[in-house]
Amino acid sequence: MKKLFIIVFLIVFSCSKDEPPIYLLSVSASIGGSVSSTGGEYAEGKSLTITATSNSEYQFVNWSNGSTQNPITITLMADQVLMANFTKVKYGLTLLTEGEGTISEELISSGRTSEYNSGSLVRLTATPAIGYSFTGWTGDLTSTDNPLEVDINSAKSITAVFDLILVSLQVEIEGEGEVLEQVVSSGRSTDYNYGDTVELTPQPSEGFDFISWSGDHTGEENPLQLTLTESKTVQANFEYELFNRVIGKWKIRKKTEDKLSWYLHSITFRKNYSYTLNSNIGQVNGVFDVLSNAEIELVGSGRISNVDLTQSGEGSSTFWSNFNFNITIPGEFEGNVESDVVENYQSEVSETGEIIEKTYIPDDNFEQTLINLGYDDVMDDYVITSSISQVEELKNEEWAGTISDLSGIEDFISLTSLQLDNMELSELDVSNNIYLTTLSVVSNKLKELNIENNTSLFELIINKNNISSIDLSNNASLTNLIISENDLTSIDLTNNTLLERATLGDIGLSSIDLTNNTNLKYLYLSGNKLSSLNVSNNLLIEELYLSNNQISSLDFINNTKLKFLDLKNLQLTSLDLYNQSDLDYLNIQTNQFYSIDLSNNSLISTLLANENPNLLCIKVDPDLLTNIPSAWSKDDKADYLIECLDCSPEINLSGGELTQTTTLGTPISPIEIILSSACSDTTYNFSYENNSVPGLIVSFEDNIINLRGAPSLEGTYDYSILVESTNLIYNQSSSTLLVGTINSNAPTLTATLTTGSENQTVSLSSAINEVKYLFSTNYTGPLNAVANNLPPGVSMTFSNYVATLSGTATTSGTYNYSIDVSAGSTNSSINGTIVVNPCKSNINSSEFNLVGHATLSGNTVTLTPNTGNKGGMIWSKNKINLDEDFSVEVDLYLGTKNGNGGDGMGFVFQGISDDQNGWTEGSSLGFGSISESMAIEFDTYRGGGDPTTNDHIAIIKDGAWSSTAGHSAYASYVDVGNIEDGNNHRTIIKWVASTNKLSVTFDGNVIIDVTLNIKDVFFDGDPQVYWGFTAATGGLSNLQKVTLIEYCY
Repeated sequence: MKKLFIIVFLIVFSCSKDEPPIYLLSVSASIGGSVSSTGGEYAEGKSLTITATSNSEYQFVNWSNGSTQNPITITLMADQVLMANFTKVKYGLTLLTEGEGTISEELISSGRTSEYNSGSLVRLTATPAIGYSFTGWTGDLTSTDNPLEVDINSAKSITAVFDLILVSLQVEIEGEGEVLEQVVSSGRSTDYNYGDTVELTPQPSEGFDFISWSGDHTGEENPLQLTLTESKTVQANFEYELFNRVIGKWKIRKKTEDKLSWYLHSITFRKNYSYTLNSNIGQVNGVFDVLSNAEIELVGSGRISNVDLTQSGEGSSTFWSNFNFNITIPGEFEGNVESDVVENYQSEVSETGEIIEKTYIPDDNFEQTLINLGYDDVMDDYVITSSISQVEELKNEEWAGTISDLSGIEDFISLTSLQLDNMELSELDVSNNIYLTTLSVVSNKLKELNIENNTSLFELIINKNNISSIDLSNNASLTNLIISENDLTSIDLTNNTLLERATLGDIGLSSIDLTNNTNLKYLYLSGNKLSSLNVSNNLLIEELYLSNNQISSLDFINNTKLKFLDLKNLQLTSLDLYNQSDLDYLNIQTNQFYSIDLSNNSLISTLLANENPNLLCIKVDPDLLTNIPSAWSKDDKADYLIECLDCSPEINLSGGELTQTTTLGTPISPIEIILSSACSDTTYNFSYENNSVPGLIVSFEDNIINLRGAPSLEGTYDYSILVESTNLIYNQSSSTLLVGTINSNAPTLTATLTTGSENQTVSLSSAINEVKYLFSTNYTGPLNAVANNLPPGVSMTFSNYVATLSGTATTSGTYNYSIDVSAGSTNSSINGTIVVNPCKSNINSSEFNLVGHATLSGNTVTLTPNTGNKGGMIWSKNKINLDEDFSVEVDLYLGTKNGNGGDGMGFVFQGISDDQNGWTEGSSLGFGSISESMAIEFDTYRGGGDPTTNDHIAIIKDGAWSSTAGHSAYASYVDVGNIEDGNNHRTIIKWVASTNKLSVTFDGNVIIDVTLNIKDVFFDGDPQVYWGFTAATGGLSNLQKVTLIEYCY
């Protein structure tokens, strides 16, 4: 054993005599882990196993030698450095969405490729799509935070949840109506989804209109489509139909409104419930409230009521054209007015909701003028009303061209001066321009001009137009008036007391009253048809132009301030100018002067006296005789003298007037003209010329002309009488033309109903109520009267201007008659209607009712059979009117049992019912128990209370058949002997309402004829009654019948 050990040792020793190399192994770990050994020195070939262990949130990646084995075995064959590499664990983050929206990521503490390092902090932001809202996070993390910070410590899947936004739509109603709601793009339960489009259609109630939307939407769309992106409340506003119909501007028709001091001429209603009234006292602004379809309250001012609107015809740009109403403004105005729509009225709403009114300016030159003046900026036929409402003046030189249409001027409400000379205007409305003081419209085409509202005018210049009439009664401030060269024939200046200058030439005036115009200084009336002129009240007048008129005499005694006097081409034969000592200019050319006295008019610088064929002498002041001014002119045969002898005729109208008005056939007031002269041996001649008046006679005797008689024809007759005078001694001759007019008017003729009624209803064979008409006339000739279409039997008589209708109608029908009366050429027609009711001869169930034991066969009613204790009646189903005539004709059969038969019959009026049973068993003639009745009894039973032992006929009240006195209370009873003779007895009962006459004809004899007011005596004034026949047998028996022949009412 020992020997063996030594051997082994030796062997080992001998092998290691060269030792193996030693190598260094260095092992380390990167951040995030550790290794099982850090190494050391090891002999070559040494093998070592090393394990890499990762920390939390890290993972082993590889060894620095590239090996990914873990653990790893290393065999050292050299020095070696070995590192274990670690890295953070990577976690996936899966992001999902539910609904419509997006998620944005933001890494806060680390970077990311496709995955996040463990421990990364990520911010997630959810962004909803339009129409969606974010409601929260689900999945590996639940939260409602947004944005959300996520700590990445594991793989995560997170979902952002988006829900559709639900929005509500609340529709409210103001007024009377409803709104139809229809979803266009989605469905609806209680709320709508975001983006839904809803169509709203307003449905006004009857009498209402949809006006607008308000709330979260404003406008007037109908229907309205709303796309909902948020909850909304929308209000549909309904208003009375009247609201929409009156919105706009209305121009008042002046002819229909009472002319009071407060004068309404336009009214404007706007959609914002504001209104403006324009009157001759200015504007009234306020708000209004529609109370109904016939009434508007002007809040704080008054009320409009009884509204009546007229719908426009087809093709009109507006739906309602006429607006008639009653307006009340307490303390200022109340009355009915009519208005027309201003079709071109326009307004718009500004961004602030303000109503901007626009004025229609159709004339391009008018609008260009406003643009030039800075009141407008674009040529579009409209100008903003507020920009012109303060304009005070529009002058001739400012117009951009010829104006033919001044529409729009009504909104220049502050205008004080308006000049429109030499334009093409055919109409002009300045009724709204109430502050105008000056208006000049020379040389236009106006046919009329209304300035009633322009009470501030002091200057009016409208010459050279075609105006035929003008009312100046409201223009009391006028001081200067120029109306020459128009078509006027008359003018009233009564109220223009401040007038200082009046130019009224060439307008056709035949007369003018200047009595009240005491401030006149200048008056131009040349070129008219004046035959006379009174200026005695015009004491301040200085200049007077009267040339080319028909004036034959003038009185200037009061006009001491006259300086200029134009009297050319008149018919003057004499003139007194003694008081006109300041006269500077005098024109008397073309007159009929024989002489003229100017001896007190030495200041005249210009005298035009030529073209006076009769003028022989001009009397002048002696100092002037040798120094006649150079501007004086005359005819050669006239001389300037200190004294003149005038042989011209003096014409004195001693009776009547040259111009008269009378009625056809009525004599005129006799006209008597006395001719005389200051010169002896003057002879006269005359001629009656030019449209002599038919029916008038003219005569001349002892230098007196007479014209008398009655016109034989209607018409207006302008006549003339030429008077010629000759004086051989003084070598003077002259002629004077007298003119006049006789108006022969048509006669007046009126009719008055004096008796009866023109409209009547009568029964056939009844006399009508007499009708009388009285005709009044100024005609002196006979009247002619003719009646047409009267009922047969009715005729007319005419005497002493009274037409009388009377007679008895013999044929039924409706007669629309006329009475035509003529007085000369004047006619009058009276119309009326007479209804003649036909008589009937049939008994039918629709008109009569049988009661009790009555039976009907044909036209015969058996009231009682031949049996005891029976009663029967026949009644009309309809009441008759005792104010109208009534008659009935029948055959009465009263049986054959004279002495032992009962009971008799009655004809009865009663007001109770058509089934009245007036029979009591055993008696009463069938009417005894009818308390409100009038009966004509045909009594065939001689019982208690009867006035005679024979059959008799009497008038009975209220069924009192057993009263002896009652039988003669209203007419004496009639004893008729025995009428139970088996025969028919023809009976006629007749009532004439107009005379209250009741008659009974029995077997051809009138046995009762009495005046009796049945309505008052029997029925307390009620004229409505039933009629019929009754009968009863009582304890006896008799066959009693009535057969209808006819009845009339």
